[in-house]
Amino acid sequence: MAKDRVEEKELVEKERGEYEAARFGFQRVRQENDGLKRDLTACQTQLADQQDHDERLEKDLRQSRLEVKSFQKRLTTSQREVDSLKQDLSNRKAELNTQQDRSTTLEAELKSLRLGAEGPQRRIKILEDEAKHARKSHEEKVALLEAELDEARQKSNSLSVGPNGDHGRASATFNDIQAQDGMSDRIASHDEEDTKSKSSETVIFQVWEQLLLNSWLADEEEGRQTG
Repeated sequence: MAKDRVEEKELVEKERGEYEAARFGFQRVRQENDGLKRDLTACQTQLADQQDHDERLEKDLRQSRLEVKSFQKRLTTSQREVDSLKQDLSNRKAELNTQQDRSTTLEAELKSLRLGAEGPQRRIKILEDEAKHARKSHEEKVALLEAELDEARQKSNSLSVGPNGDHGRASATFNDIQAQDGMSDRIASHDEEDTKSKSSETVIFQVWEQLLLNSWLADEEEGRQTG
């Protein structure tokens, strides 16, 4: 009987030990299970975060692709604008070269016109001097003729009554006619010189008019060149 109790006690102790071991094992398994659950939750959270991150990356990638396409379009447009600017610059350079060539030609023409104007200017100076001299000579001769006419008139008046009645008047009239004839010759000569003087003045005016025309043409060319 005592032996049975001992065996029963040992069996109880054994079962208790197995129970404790099983309970400890169960707790350990539960702890491991809880740990696995936590790890699973953490993994799920991390996976969700990774999925969100991947979605953001995909969104950023799509946005980047759109930006790249937009940039490529802008680059193509900019390249076309650059090509257009290069062509425009080339055209402007060609126009500038043409303008420079024309400017050189106009400068040469202007220089030629100025050189050509020096001759008429000298000619005008000579003709002006000749006209002044002719005018002065004309004035001097007119004054001399007026003096001679006054002298002839005075002589005619002094001889209007002579010692032999009308003979003095006839002699005075004859002398007066001779004086008037001489004066007529002088006046004719003076008119001829006056005509020459007027002809010289006409030539001066024509040359001066041509000089003004050349100067105006030169100013027009300079205005076009400056414009």
